[in-house]
Amino acid sequence: MPASAPQVAFSNDTLTINANNATLGDVLRAVHRQTGAAIDMPGNATDRVVGRFGPGPVRDVMTSLLNGSHFNYVLLGSTTNPNGLERVVLISKSSGMDQMAQQTGQAGAQNPPAPGMPQPAETPEATADDAAETTMPEASEPVDDQAQAQQSEDQPQPQPQNPFGQGAVKTPEQLLQELQQRQQQMQQQQGNPQGFPQAPVQVPQQQPPQ
Repeated sequence: MPASAPQVAFSNDTLTINANNATLGDVLRAVHRQTGAAIDMPGNATDRVVGRFGPGPVRDVMTSLLNGSHFNYVLLGSTTNPNGLERVVLISKSSGMDQMAQQTGQAGAQNPPAPGMPQPAETPEATADDAAETTMPEASEPVDDQAQAQQSEDQPQPQPQNPFGQGAVKTPEQLLQELQQRQQQMQQQQGNPQGFPQAPVQVPQQQPPQ
């Protein structure tokens, strides 16, 4: 049965569609002529449409027309007229499913594992304890107390030093001279009291050996 031309009327933002065995493509072209909305549709929009849609707002009537068809659709409203229609976009459902399946297959085919190639085994990282064991020097064994005591006995003990010089024996005359020099220094620092003469320091004479 040949397709018949649809009847489309548009007045005061109200759309009416009468179709009696018309193709969907013919109906959408008639809507474009009446409303001025842009229509993007594939070339296989040959579905037969039978029925009356409207009268009513443009988007409500187009929703009733496209529901149940073999297309996914997008209706874009007008920016200047809230009840108007600016654009209609149709996408075939079968094409959308095929495209989705193709994208899924391409995602799964990216970087396939090479046949026969073993996966590299993960090398366990060395722990901090292992590193410490490899770098820490071994502790020296404790020295025996008896060995330490023996070593202390083997070492020579320091000899007491002579306060007047190493190995030097001073005569009484030298001692007297040093005492007089010290007495003079003390007198200069402290000062001598007046009227009290200092008694001379007597040094015993060295007795000759008998």
